[in-house]
Amino acid sequence: MNTKRGFRFISLAGMIGTLVFGGASGCVAQPGVGPELASPTATEVPSADQDVDTVGQATVAWAQVVDDGICDDFNSVAVASDGDIVAVGSTSEADPTSPNDCGGPLDALAVAFAPDGTKLWTRIYGGTGDDVFSDVVADPGGGLVVGGTSASTGGDLQPPGSTSAPGNVMVRLDAAGNIVWVRSYAAGDIKFLSPALVTSQGIFTLGLSTSTGPYNARIVAKLTLDGDIVWHTVYRADPSSFFVSMAVDQSGNVIAAGLVGSGNSRKGLLAKFDRSGSVVWGTTWGSDEGNGFGGCQFTGVVVSADDQIVTSGYGCAAPDGFSRQPTVGVDSTDADIVIFTQDGQPIWSGAFGGSGPDFFTSLSLDTTGSVVAVGYTSSLDGDFSSDIPYGGSRGLVAKLNTSGDLLSTGIITGNSNIRLSSIAPLPDGNVVAVGISLATDGMLAIPSEQNMGAAIVCLTP
Repeated sequence: MNTKRGFRFISLAGMIGTLVFGGASGCVAQPGVGPELASPTATEVPSADQDVDTVGQATVAWAQVVDDGICDDFNSVAVASDGDIVAVGSTSEADPTSPNDCGGPLDALAVAFAPDGTKLWTRIYGGTGDDVFSDVVADPGGGLVVGGTSASTGGDLQPPGSTSAPGNVMVRLDAAGNIVWVRSYAAGDIKFLSPALVTSQGIFTLGLSTSTGPYNARIVAKLTLDGDIVWHTVYRADPSSFFVSMAVDQSGNVIAAGLVGSGNSRKGLLAKFDRSGSVVWGTTWGSDEGNGFGGCQFTGVVVSADDQIVTSGYGCAAPDGFSRQPTVGVDSTDADIVIFTQDGQPIWSGAFGGSGPDFFTSLSLDTTGSVVAVGYTSSLDGDFSSDIPYGGSRGLVAKLNTSGDLLSTGIITGNSNIRLSSIAPLPDGNVVAVGISLATDGMLAIPSEQNMGAAIVCLTP
């Protein structure tokens, strides 16, 4: 059953790389807790000798691994209106026929943390089938909206009146993780919807249409806070396309980012919709040459204070060359930032990385207006260089201004893969990021009886 786990971008772990560890304003470590990082209260991580990055270093306040099952992951994170941090994903026990594998049924997982890392509550949702939460967004009025999949019948993720497994679900939770409502939108020309952001105006979602044709159609929709559809727009791009991230600009227009195409011919996809859901424009980005890691994909989008559209991604070789190239390893898959005008015209593009593959998987804006991106890297040189040994990919955080200048970086390493999948800004200017850990050493070491741990780190970028 573990084939349905579907990590978006996974794992982090950690020996100290180019990160400085200690307290940070608001995102505060608790002193004197002891060495157990997987405990409900996060441990303050001691300082250590490390390389000095000329563009600055990130500062970690606390980090920990949640080990509710033998295989846990965090797919998404949000900061609630009361300041609590909520991460969602899935948890599972071992397959009885293969105790060392993540083969047991998946349950949807939500965990809340205080700003100092103290675990406040854990909620597990689902039934007899596989249930996974993939996205969480905060409601400014309180509570959260969560999206995911459910293959269970009779569980708490089954919408009222339904007698079959719902497939994709959207759930509204209160501040304590209790279910307010569960909806499934598989009707008419909508196959599924998943929340991308919530404002006082409603819930903005991305999804898939049932419309037939030579390629798949995507949906952008606006819902009321009770989950009723206000409008939805079917967006077609040839060949098949996906939207994975969304932002709303200062005028209430919706910006959606993702990919179009398949394999090495993929390109980044960006589209703008007005307040009523009508398509304003759509554009693509990337080279036709592709690369060995699946082509270009936009993984995140934000709108800056001056209304510029900033996207994160990877593998997006620029048609006419990047404005900014890595110092080494230009031919490998690099982590990318591309900035557009409100008319969809590219302003600036930057590739970051080294000789190995480098990926930005999510981004946000901090309180200063700077862009903070997370992901993972396998490079030991270039922009994310480190002399610290590692056992696979390493968790990555990078801070940039909206002109594309790299301001600071942070690396988290361990004896196995480390990746960050989602980021959320905190009111004090810090950020929190989540993913998974496969490492058995370092600050995000998983217990010996666990195969994969859901990981969370709070830092000043």
